[in-house]
Amino acid sequence: MPRRKGLPLESRRRPAPPPETPAPPSRLTLAASVGVFVFLLLVYHATLIRTVIDQDSGELVAAAHVLGIAHPTGYPLWVLLGRVFDFLPVGGTSAYRVALLSAVASAAAGGILAALAMRLARNVAAGVLAGVAFGLWFPVWSQAVRAEVYGLTALLAALALAAAIRWDADRSPRALAWLALAVGFVSMHHRTAMLAVAPAFVVAALLTRPRRTRWYLAAAGLLLAPFAFYLYLPIRAAARPPVNWTDPVTWDRFWEHVLATQYTGYAFSHTAGQMAGLFERLLPELLVPSGAWATVLALIALPFAAWGWRQWLRRRPTIAGSLLAGAALLVYWVLQWGETTDLKVFFGPAGAIVALCGAVGMGAGGRHLASRAAAMAAGVAVCVVLLLGNWGRADLSNLWQHRDRWVAMLSSLEPDAIFISDNDVPSFATMYLQTVEEMRPDVTLIRVVPLQMDWYVGTLADETIREPVRRSWEETEAALSGLAARELTRYKWERTAVFAYLLAQRLDRRRPVYALHGPRTIELTGPPYFVGISEDLVALRAARPGPVPAEAGEATAAFPGGIALTEFVLGRSEVGTGELMEFESRWRVPTRVPGPAQFAVRLVPRDVEKERFAEELTPNGRFTQAFPLLASQWGLAPLAEGTEFEQAGVLIVPTNCPPGPCAVEVGIGPLYSPENVGWAEVAQIEVAPRPLPSNAP
Repeated sequence: MPRRKGLPLESRRRPAPPPETPAPPSRLTLAASVGVFVFLLLVYHATLIRTVIDQDSGELVAAAHVLGIAHPTGYPLWVLLGRVFDFLPVGGTSAYRVALLSAVASAAAGGILAALAMRLARNVAAGVLAGVAFGLWFPVWSQAVRAEVYGLTALLAALALAAAIRWDADRSPRALAWLALAVGFVSMHHRTAMLAVAPAFVVAALLTRPRRTRWYLAAAGLLLAPFAFYLYLPIRAAARPPVNWTDPVTWDRFWEHVLATQYTGYAFSHTAGQMAGLFERLLPELLVPSGAWATVLALIALPFAAWGWRQWLRRRPTIAGSLLAGAALLVYWVLQWGETTDLKVFFGPAGAIVALCGAVGMGAGGRHLASRAAAMAAGVAVCVVLLLGNWGRADLSNLWQHRDRWVAMLSSLEPDAIFISDNDVPSFATMYLQTVEEMRPDVTLIRVVPLQMDWYVGTLADETIREPVRRSWEETEAALSGLAARELTRYKWERTAVFAYLLAQRLDRRRPVYALHGPRTIELTGPPYFVGISEDLVALRAARPGPVPAEAGEATAAFPGGIALTEFVLGRSEVGTGELMEFESRWRVPTRVPGPAQFAVRLVPRDVEKERFAEELTPNGRFTQAFPLLASQWGLAPLAEGTEFEQAGVLIVPTNCPPGPCAVEVGIGPLYSPENVGWAEVAQIEVAPRPLPSNAP
């Protein structure tokens, strides 16, 4: 092709791209990353839980404390590290010390992401803001302040992202080996998080061209090496630890535990419409609760992330494209998951990738000083909104209601009682209190959910009740066999009540049996066969209400439906925080009570403003404690006119109750409902502070 005259060859070439901004000095990057780590750790520690919470953390702390077997997949690395943190000489409870593992790991993840973002954006401020924003994001922050596996997941995912970005820089066999090891740790610890980095690893394996086959073999070996931690499961299970989920001593149970087969039924459960609806419901948890501030956050952060990914894709298309594919794969997997209790926590690795894109977007904010300053101001605004918007809901530092609830429940049970729990919430809190704080070891905890699995009965420490439990459960399944699976979900309380009833009969009252709830739709003879314990119930005397002659005079408090409280007597007038306090009540009811009812007792500190009590203390749950009105329960015969009945119970004074005078008020409402009305002051107590609970490693 002839050359065009008058134009030199050089003038027809494309102009060279402008040189990239040099990366920040290594020392500055390290110092800034450490600063992000320290800042996040201080925030996490200020909001860190000091005791047990009635979710998975109760079981996980118990497993770490005794080196037991946690729920599938077992999380052996987390359990071993949790045991190390339990030995830290910092006092407090095991729940607090093990939660420090989450705080340290999450803060380290934020620091690593900040360092990566500084390198990608070639801007220190952008990297710092990206690391802080990731750490203050609620799915990360909420798990950094409790004993959970997701803090360690965030750290391992951040290390895998660092290894992937390092591989993209030189694409050497050695970098592929490091990436394989990092992905192996993520896959071993939490396979859902692995989805975020899996496409990048596959691309790296395909594009790396080692001269020798041994590099491929080394990478494969490093990918599988972390799975050796699973050998912990059968080794430790053989020692019969108190926490021994699945008892994986056989080959079949080992694989069931490692592969988490009990959860596979939740996979691919949602249609596209259900996924869209689920994402809409999750948005407040992924952003901030306030709709206005959530809109501001989205309008600032998402454009920067989109612009940053576009810039990153132009410069490094392989790594940017594969990580975006990983984030999309993770989001899709989570949204189609059928069990929707707390799905926000699984988005963590995808959020880390978005944070890196946002940093690149801030770093590419423009060449002029004003545009760069505007970009940094936007990043600061994102961090401030996340900090202020999430602090209240992430702060667990004064959360004692879960421990108080189950301490009171255990304390109220008769000696050698059997407590039957119908879900994980009370089971895990009770497991923690018995295993870690060694509270009421005489009580046998039976969990209904795993009763349908053949391994569970064999793990009950009391061998004398194994056969009665097995036979009672078989009879329960036969009694409810006519119900469809969907109806069984609705009737789970009935299933627990039927099992408790049959077990109590089979034991012939040799041991008292307590069920978490009484039946709602199935008629069973109630006390004295078993006692239903609502989640608000502290203790209630296990006996039918005895009618007594009505006394003349006005009632202490009158309530709708003709129900009247004629007397309320506390066992003492001075009590410490976290202590139990007995009371006796005397009631007059109409011949027929209109439906199951409850009476609620609440403690109102004198020096607390009404607004604060309503907004902060009432939702706490322990400041208001509910008791079924026995005259309306379990099909008892109507009382004759002119009679009253007595009920006795036990209150627990919340551990976080402000010291000083406290009013005791009584209200009434529907069973298992917070809608209590007619509050009337019936007594006063003086609350004294007590030392917070603690336990040795």
